[in-house]
Amino acid sequence: MNKYVLNVDAGTFNSAGVKAKTDITKILVNNGYEKIDYFVPKSKIMRLLTAKIMWHKKLATVKNGIFVFQYPMYSRFVTEELIKIISKRKNVKSVAVIHDIEALRYLKDDAHSSQKELDILSQFDVLIVHNRAMKNWLNDKGVTANLVDLEIFDYLNDFPMIELRNQENIIFAGNLEKSKFLTKLHINTPLILKGPNPDKDYPNNISYEGQHLPDELPKFLNGKFGLIWDGDSTDTCDGIFGEYLKFNNPHKTSLYLSMGIPVIIWNQAALAPFVEENNVGIIISSLDDIDRAVNKMSDIDYRAMKSNAERVGKQMRGGEYIIKALQKSFVM
Repeated sequence: MNKYVLNVDAGTFNSAGVKAKTDITKILVNNGYEKIDYFVPKSKIMRLLTAKIMWHKKLATVKNGIFVFQYPMYSRFVTEELIKIISKRKNVKSVAVIHDIEALRYLKDDAHSSQKELDILSQFDVLIVHNRAMKNWLNDKGVTANLVDLEIFDYLNDFPMIELRNQENIIFAGNLEKSKFLTKLHINTPLILKGPNPDKDYPNNISYEGQHLPDELPKFLNGKFGLIWDGDSTDTCDGIFGEYLKFNNPHKTSLYLSMGIPVIIWNQAALAPFVEENNVGIIISSLDDIDRAVNKMSDIDYRAMKSNAERVGKQMRGGEYIIKALQKSFVM
Protein backbone atom coordinates (compact mmCIF):
# COMPACT_ATOMS: atom_id res chain seq x y z
CA MET A 1 0.00 0.00 0.00
CA ASN A 2 1.28 3.46 -0.92
CA LYS A 3 1.23 6.10 1.79
CA TYR A 4 1.26 9.84 1.13
CA VAL A 5 1.23 12.95 3.30
CA LEU A 6 0.51 16.39 1.92
CA ASN A 7 2.84 19.12 3.19
CA VAL A 8 1.50 22.60 2.45
CA ASP A 9 3.84 25.52 3.09
CA ALA A 10 1.84 28.74 3.34
CA GLY A 11 4.63 30.64 5.09
CA THR A 12 6.22 30.09 8.47
CA PHE A 13 5.66 32.10 11.62
CA ASN A 14 6.14 31.79 15.36
CA SER A 15 3.17 29.53 15.99
CA ALA A 16 2.47 26.26 17.74
CA GLY A 17 -0.07 25.56 14.99
CA VAL A 18 2.71 25.31 12.43
CA LYS A 19 4.72 22.99 14.69
CA ALA A 20 1.76 20.63 15.15
CA LYS A 21 1.45 20.12 11.40
CA THR A 22 5.20 19.99 10.83
CA ASP A 23 5.61 17.34 13.52
CA ILE A 24 2.95 15.12 11.97
CA THR A 25 4.61 15.41 8.56
CA LYS A 26 8.01 14.47 10.02
CA ILE A 27 6.56 11.52 11.92
CA LEU A 28 4.82 10.15 8.84
CA VAL A 29 7.85 10.59 6.59
CA ASN A 30 9.93 8.72 9.18
CA ASN A 31 7.35 5.94 8.99
CA GLY A 32 7.46 5.43 5.25
CA TYR A 33 5.07 8.08 3.93
CA GLU A 34 5.93 9.90 0.72
CA LYS A 35 5.81 13.66 1.28
CA ILE A 36 4.12 15.77 -1.37
CA ASP A 37 5.22 19.38 -0.97
CA TYR A 38 3.25 22.37 -2.14
CA PHE A 39 4.37 25.98 -1.67
CA VAL A 40 1.43 28.36 -1.71
CA PRO A 41 1.91 31.36 -4.05
CA LYS A 42 1.92 34.67 -2.19
CA SER A 43 -0.36 36.28 -4.76
CA LYS A 44 -4.05 35.54 -4.22
CA ILE A 45 -4.65 35.84 -7.97
CA MET A 46 -1.93 33.27 -8.69
CA ARG A 47 -3.38 30.95 -6.05
CA LEU A 48 -6.75 31.01 -7.79
CA LEU A 49 -5.42 30.78 -11.35
CA THR A 50 -2.96 27.96 -10.78
CA ALA A 51 -4.70 25.88 -8.11
CA LYS A 52 -6.36 23.25 -10.31
CA ILE A 53 -3.47 22.89 -12.75
CA MET A 54 -0.78 22.70 -10.06
CA TRP A 55 -2.66 20.25 -7.88
CA HIS A 56 -3.40 17.91 -10.78
CA LYS A 57 0.32 17.84 -11.56
CA LYS A 58 1.30 17.33 -7.92
CA LEU A 59 -1.08 14.42 -7.46
CA ALA A 60 -0.70 12.76 -10.86
CA THR A 61 1.15 9.70 -9.51
CA VAL A 62 -1.00 9.13 -6.41
CA LYS A 63 -2.73 5.72 -6.45
CA ASN A 64 -3.44 2.58 -4.42
CA GLY A 65 -3.05 3.70 -0.85
CA ILE A 66 -3.76 6.29 1.80
CA PHE A 67 -3.47 10.06 1.37
CA VAL A 68 -3.17 12.20 4.50
CA PHE A 69 -4.32 15.82 4.57
CA GLN A 70 -3.93 18.19 7.50
CA TYR A 71 -7.08 20.22 8.04
CA PRO A 72 -7.74 23.11 7.78
CA MET A 73 -5.73 24.16 4.77
CA TYR A 74 -5.18 27.70 3.54
CA SER A 75 -8.31 27.67 1.36
CA ARG A 76 -11.71 25.98 1.61
CA PHE A 77 -12.01 26.07 -2.19
CA VAL A 78 -8.66 24.30 -2.64
CA THR A 79 -9.57 21.73 0.01
CA GLU A 80 -12.70 20.77 -1.93
CA GLU A 81 -10.76 20.62 -5.22
CA LEU A 82 -8.15 18.33 -3.65
CA ILE A 83 -10.76 15.96 -2.28
CA LYS A 84 -12.31 15.74 -5.76
CA ILE A 85 -8.94 14.95 -7.32
CA ILE A 86 -8.08 12.30 -4.73
CA SER A 87 -11.54 10.71 -4.95
CA LYS A 88 -10.91 10.02 -8.65
CA ARG A 89 -7.57 8.31 -8.01
CA LYS A 90 -7.60 4.52 -8.09
CA ASN A 91 -8.07 2.88 -4.67
CA VAL A 92 -6.97 5.90 -2.62
CA LYS A 93 -8.41 6.54 0.84
CA SER A 94 -8.46 10.19 1.98
CA VAL A 95 -7.63 10.84 5.63
CA ALA A 96 -7.77 14.27 7.24
CA VAL A 97 -5.93 14.94 10.49
CA ILE A 98 -8.03 17.63 12.17
CA HIS A 99 -6.20 20.53 13.80
CA ASP A 100 -9.11 22.94 14.14
CA ILE A 101 -12.82 23.01 13.33
CA GLU A 102 -14.09 26.55 12.90
CA ALA A 103 -17.71 25.42 13.31
CA LEU A 104 -16.73 24.83 16.94
CA ARG A 105 -14.95 28.14 17.29
CA TYR A 106 -15.32 31.28 15.18
CA LEU A 107 -18.24 29.97 13.10
CA LYS A 108 -20.30 28.36 15.84
CA ASP A 109 -22.99 31.08 15.60
CA ASP A 110 -23.00 31.04 11.79
CA ALA A 111 -25.19 28.07 10.85
CA HIS A 112 -24.67 28.42 7.09
CA SER A 113 -20.86 28.58 7.18
CA SER A 114 -20.70 25.86 9.84
CA GLN A 115 -22.75 23.51 7.68
CA LYS A 116 -20.49 24.18 4.69
CA GLU A 117 -17.51 23.12 6.78
CA LEU A 118 -19.28 19.99 8.01
CA ASP A 119 -20.17 19.12 4.40
CA ILE A 120 -16.49 19.36 3.45
CA LEU A 121 -15.47 17.12 6.35
CA SER A 122 -18.00 14.51 5.24
CA GLN A 123 -16.20 14.24 1.90
CA PHE A 124 -13.13 12.62 3.48
CA ASP A 125 -13.07 8.88 4.00
CA VAL A 126 -11.59 9.17 7.49
CA LEU A 127 -11.21 12.03 9.97
CA ILE A 128 -8.65 11.73 12.75
CA VAL A 129 -10.23 13.90 15.43
CA HIS A 130 -8.81 15.24 18.68
CA ASN A 131 -10.77 13.27 21.25
CA ARG A 132 -14.03 11.54 22.15
CA ALA A 133 -15.89 14.83 22.69
CA MET A 134 -15.06 16.07 19.18
CA LYS A 135 -15.93 12.65 17.75
CA ASN A 136 -19.32 12.67 19.45
CA TRP A 137 -20.04 16.22 18.31
CA LEU A 138 -19.27 15.39 14.66
CA ASN A 139 -21.41 12.28 14.87
CA ASP A 140 -24.28 14.34 16.27
CA LYS A 141 -23.88 16.84 13.41
CA GLY A 142 -24.26 14.07 10.84
CA VAL A 143 -20.70 13.99 9.49
CA THR A 144 -20.51 10.78 7.45
CA ALA A 145 -16.73 10.20 7.39
CA ASN A 146 -15.35 7.46 9.61
CA LEU A 147 -14.03 9.05 12.82
CA VAL A 148 -10.86 8.00 14.67
CA ASP A 149 -9.89 9.38 18.09
CA LEU A 150 -6.30 10.68 18.16
CA GLU A 151 -6.38 10.98 22.00
CA ILE A 152 -3.65 13.64 22.13
CA PHE A 153 -1.21 15.33 19.75
CA ASP A 154 2.34 14.05 19.51
CA TYR A 155 5.17 16.52 20.11
CA LEU A 156 8.66 16.07 18.65
CA ASN A 157 11.23 17.22 21.14
CA ASP A 158 14.90 16.31 21.62
CA PHE A 159 15.52 18.29 24.81
CA PRO A 160 16.11 16.43 28.11
CA MET A 161 12.96 16.08 30.17
CA ILE A 162 12.58 18.26 33.25
CA GLU A 163 14.25 16.63 36.23
CA LEU A 164 12.40 16.02 39.46
CA ARG A 165 13.46 18.77 41.85
CA ASN A 166 12.01 20.97 44.58
CA GLN A 167 10.35 23.53 42.33
CA GLU A 168 6.97 24.98 43.15
CA ASN A 169 6.14 27.22 40.20
CA ILE A 170 3.57 26.55 37.45
CA ILE A 171 4.22 27.23 33.75
CA PHE A 172 1.76 28.77 31.31
CA ALA A 173 2.80 28.91 27.63
CA GLY A 174 0.73 30.36 24.81
CA ASN A 175 -0.65 33.48 23.18
CA LEU A 176 -1.09 35.71 26.22
CA GLU A 177 -3.29 38.22 24.42
CA LYS A 178 -6.25 35.82 24.56
CA SER A 179 -5.54 34.68 28.14
CA LYS A 180 -7.16 37.56 30.01
CA PHE A 181 -7.80 35.39 33.07
CA LEU A 182 -4.13 35.89 33.96
CA THR A 183 -4.71 39.54 34.86
CA LYS A 184 -7.25 38.43 37.50
CA LEU A 185 -5.42 35.44 38.94
CA HIS A 186 -4.52 35.86 42.61
CA ILE A 187 -2.98 32.68 43.99
CA ASN A 188 0.05 32.01 46.17
CA THR A 189 1.62 29.47 43.83
CA PRO A 190 4.17 31.22 41.56
CA LEU A 191 3.23 31.26 37.87
CA ILE A 192 5.70 31.81 35.01
CA LEU A 193 4.42 32.97 31.60
CA LYS A 194 5.94 32.23 28.20
CA GLY A 195 4.56 33.58 24.95
CA PRO A 196 3.77 36.60 22.77
CA ASN A 197 1.57 39.61 23.53
CA PRO A 198 1.84 39.88 27.33
CA ASP A 199 -0.31 42.28 29.30
CA LYS A 200 1.34 45.34 30.85
CA ASP A 201 0.44 44.39 34.42
CA TYR A 202 0.01 41.03 36.14
CA PRO A 203 -0.65 40.13 39.79
CA ASN A 204 2.39 39.71 42.04
CA ASN A 205 2.46 35.92 41.79
CA ILE A 206 2.99 36.04 38.01
CA SER A 207 6.29 36.52 36.18
CA TYR A 208 6.66 37.02 32.43
CA GLU A 209 9.79 35.44 30.93
CA GLY A 210 9.51 36.19 27.20
CA GLN A 211 8.76 34.13 24.12
CA HIS A 212 10.67 31.58 22.05
CA LEU A 213 10.35 29.78 18.73
CA PRO A 214 8.18 26.64 19.02
CA ASP A 215 11.10 24.28 18.43
CA GLU A 216 13.17 26.02 21.13
CA LEU A 217 10.46 26.64 23.71
CA PRO A 218 10.68 23.26 25.52
CA LYS A 219 14.21 23.86 26.79
CA PHE A 220 13.06 27.05 28.53
CA LEU A 221 10.26 25.38 30.48
CA ASN A 222 10.87 24.64 34.12
CA GLY A 223 8.02 24.02 36.51
CA LYS A 224 6.15 21.57 38.67
CA PHE A 225 2.98 21.76 36.53
CA GLY A 226 1.88 23.19 33.19
CA LEU A 227 -1.42 25.11 33.19
CA ILE A 228 -4.14 24.58 30.57
CA TRP A 229 -6.84 27.27 30.80
CA ASP A 230 -8.47 29.81 28.52
CA GLY A 231 -10.89 32.73 28.49
CA ASP A 232 -11.44 35.77 30.69
CA SER A 233 -12.56 34.16 33.94
CA THR A 234 -10.70 32.44 36.77
CA ASP A 235 -13.89 30.62 37.82
CA THR A 236 -14.40 28.72 34.57
CA CYS A 237 -13.15 28.63 30.98
CA ASP A 238 -15.43 30.96 29.04
CA GLY A 239 -15.74 32.81 25.75
CA ILE A 240 -14.83 31.46 22.30
CA PHE A 241 -11.51 29.96 23.40
CA GLY A 242 -12.69 28.70 26.76
CA GLU A 243 -15.69 26.93 25.24
CA TYR A 244 -13.41 25.46 22.58
CA LEU A 245 -11.54 23.58 25.32
CA LYS A 246 -14.60 21.33 25.61
CA PHE A 247 -13.74 19.88 22.19
CA ASN A 248 -10.10 20.47 21.24
CA ASN A 249 -6.68 19.23 22.31
CA PRO A 250 -4.58 22.32 23.15
CA HIS A 251 -1.09 21.83 21.76
CA LYS A 252 0.38 23.25 24.98
CA THR A 253 -0.77 20.07 26.74
CA SER A 254 1.52 18.05 24.49
CA LEU A 255 4.30 20.59 24.99
CA TYR A 256 4.21 20.17 28.77
CA LEU A 257 3.91 16.39 28.74
CA SER A 258 6.67 16.01 26.16
CA MET A 259 8.96 17.53 28.80
CA GLY A 260 7.63 15.24 31.52
CA ILE A 261 5.71 18.09 33.19
CA PRO A 262 2.30 17.10 34.69
CA VAL A 263 -0.58 19.43 33.89
CA ILE A 264 -3.37 21.33 35.62
CA ILE A 265 -6.52 21.35 33.47
CA TRP A 266 -10.16 22.48 33.61
CA ASN A 267 -12.53 19.69 34.60
CA GLN A 268 -14.79 20.32 31.59
CA ALA A 269 -11.96 20.25 29.06
CA ALA A 270 -12.14 17.48 26.47
CA LEU A 271 -8.65 16.37 27.51
CA ALA A 272 -9.57 16.03 31.20
CA PRO A 273 -10.51 12.33 30.82
CA PHE A 274 -7.14 11.60 29.18
CA VAL A 275 -5.33 13.40 32.02
CA GLU A 276 -7.30 11.47 34.62
CA GLU A 277 -7.02 8.05 32.95
CA ASN A 278 -3.26 8.40 32.53
CA ASN A 279 -2.72 10.14 35.90
CA VAL A 280 -0.65 12.90 34.31
CA GLY A 281 -2.13 15.91 36.09
CA ILE A 282 -4.64 17.64 38.32
CA ILE A 283 -8.22 18.41 37.28
CA ILE A 284 -9.80 21.59 38.71
CA SER A 285 -13.09 23.44 38.27
CA SER A 286 -11.71 26.88 39.16
CA LEU A 287 -8.27 28.48 39.26
CA ASP A 288 -8.98 29.26 42.90
CA ASP A 289 -8.45 25.52 43.50
CA ILE A 290 -4.80 25.60 42.44
CA ASP A 291 -3.18 26.35 45.81
CA ARG A 292 -5.20 23.71 47.63
CA ALA A 293 -4.67 21.05 44.93
CA VAL A 294 -0.92 21.62 44.69
CA ASN A 295 -0.33 21.89 48.44
CA LYS A 296 -2.25 18.75 49.40
CA MET A 297 -0.40 16.53 46.93
CA SER A 298 2.09 14.19 48.61
CA ASP A 299 5.60 13.73 47.31
CA ILE A 300 4.81 10.09 46.47
CA ASP A 301 1.72 11.04 44.47
CA TYR A 302 3.59 13.73 42.57
CA ARG A 303 6.45 11.35 41.73
CA ALA A 304 3.95 8.87 40.28
CA MET A 305 2.28 11.63 38.27
CA LYS A 306 5.65 12.87 37.01
CA SER A 307 6.65 9.35 35.99
CA ASN A 308 3.41 8.97 34.03
CA ALA A 309 3.95 12.32 32.33
CA GLU A 310 7.39 11.16 31.24
CA ARG A 311 5.93 7.90 29.89
CA VAL A 312 3.31 9.75 27.84
CA GLY A 313 5.94 12.29 26.78
CA LYS A 314 8.16 9.53 25.39
CA GLN A 315 5.23 8.17 23.40
CA MET A 316 4.61 11.66 21.97
CA ARG A 317 8.26 12.04 21.02
CA GLY A 318 8.02 8.78 19.11
CA GLY A 319 4.85 9.80 17.24
CA GLU A 320 2.91 6.89 18.70
CA TYR A 321 -0.49 8.61 18.85
CA ILE A 322 -0.75 9.62 15.19
CA ILE A 323 0.66 6.29 14.01
CA LYS A 324 -1.85 4.36 16.13
CA ALA A 325 -4.71 6.49 14.78
CA LEU A 326 -3.61 5.93 11.19
CA GLN A 327 -3.35 2.20 11.75
CA LYS A 328 -6.99 2.27 12.82
CA SER A 329 -7.77 4.20 9.63
CA PHE A 330 -6.33 1.44 7.45
CA VAL A 331 -8.89 -1.12 8.57
CA MET A 332 -11.95 1.09 8.09
